[in-house]
Amino acid sequence: MRQTLAILIDSYRDLSHRKLFWISIVLSLLVVLIFAALGINEKGIVILWFEVPMVVNTTIVSESLFYKVLFANFGVGVWLALGAVGLAVVSTASIMPDFLASGTVELSLARPIARWRLFLTRYFAGLLFVVLQVTVFCVASMLVIGIRGKEWLPGILLAIPIVTLAFSFLYSLSVLVGTITRSTIAAVMAAAGLWFVGGMLATADVVLLRAGIGNQIQYERAQKDVETRRVQLDAETKRAGSGEAGAKNEQELKELKERLERSERDAEGEKRDLNNIDRWHRMILTARLVLPKTGETLALVEQAMISTAEMEGLFQSNNRDDGLEARGRRARFGAREQEIDNRTRRAMADRSLAWIIGTSLMFEFFCVALATWIFSRRDY
Repeated sequence: MRQTLAILIDSYRDLSHRKLFWISIVLSLLVVLIFAALGINEKGIVILWFEVPMVVNTTIVSESLFYKVLFANFGVGVWLALGAVGLAVVSTASIMPDFLASGTVELSLARPIARWRLFLTRYFAGLLFVVLQVTVFCVASMLVIGIRGKEWLPGILLAIPIVTLAFSFLYSLSVLVGTITRSTIAAVMAAAGLWFVGGMLATADVVLLRAGIGNQIQYERAQKDVETRRVQLDAETKRAGSGEAGAKNEQELKELKERLERSERDAEGEKRDLNNIDRWHRMILTARLVLPKTGETLALVEQAMISTAEMEGLFQSNNRDDGLEARGRRARFGAREQEIDNRTRRAMADRSLAWIIGTSLMFEFFCVALATWIFSRRDY
């Protein structure tokens, strides 16, 4: 235990001497200062002492919800997910190659500690980079939201393990490549490549999910139209056969049959399109199964902080406060998009933690286990 603690302290000293570590801390505090400069009142958004009249105000959004949305979408979704994690990937990529450099690893191996334990201690020590900077950011943000938003939200601290976990997925591949190649550049490129490929697949996943839901809505409407026209045709056929007054003539019945056939063809076309989209979507999900889900993991922060009822209430309030013309456009063109958005959010929220985190941890375990085995078996 004493050797492990010594390695952790040594790793912290190494981190504290890295410029990117302190740059990340300073940038995190600057983001928190931006939070502190922003506010909301009954007129709109407040930036320092300037008021910006907007539809979004305290009659729609409480100060607490305003800061929670700001923290989840900007603080976590932009700064931590892109800026902080990106800086962490670059800064920690050299930890393992530098450790394996000639003259360094031999000194560590001379200690009375198992190789696998030494390697794993160095691995978890590398996560200190993210843990420390995310802790600083979250604690400072909680203070700002507590003072400005008048509500203390300890749930913000959940971002510390969640963001660290999301980073660890990328870090595991960086460590594996760094152990094999002893190259910092290769480690950075591997983590960046995984990040890019994962992001592209996640985007394709959402796009195909939305397209499938849109086609499902169109198919449901086409099926409803078929049923409606079939009922009309049956009713008019019975009336024509009974000789009742006002019964449709043969030409009108023929037109009804043609409309029904067109509706059935439209429904079959929508069904074919839906099957094609589902097939491609399943392929994307299969590819994502073996890769870490960094984006979905980070999205757990928003799910933990903001309830579905709060988000739906926010959307409904925004819709009610739009002008008459905007509401008319939405009634004509936006109802379908709104339904797609709602179904997409529900589908994403229904994805289990086993799929989001479980499969990602399997990827991380594979990378770390392989890197540990290589480190333990290699001659230095």
